[in-house]
Amino acid sequence: MAPTRPRDLKVFGVEALWDNELRLAMDTHGLAVPEEAVASTLLDDLLRYNET
Repeated sequence: MAPTRPRDLKVFGVEALWDNELRLAMDTHGLAVPEEAVASTLLDDLLRYNET
């Protein structure tokens, strides 16, 4: 899992256009994971998806 740091999501809220439930999940748990922290995992998922 990628490292996270506390972030005031009420002030710096995040809208994820690709996932309507993501903001609610981040607000509920009080944390956000920047894409840069998980870029490698996201790219691997895309590559696997393209292979099928």
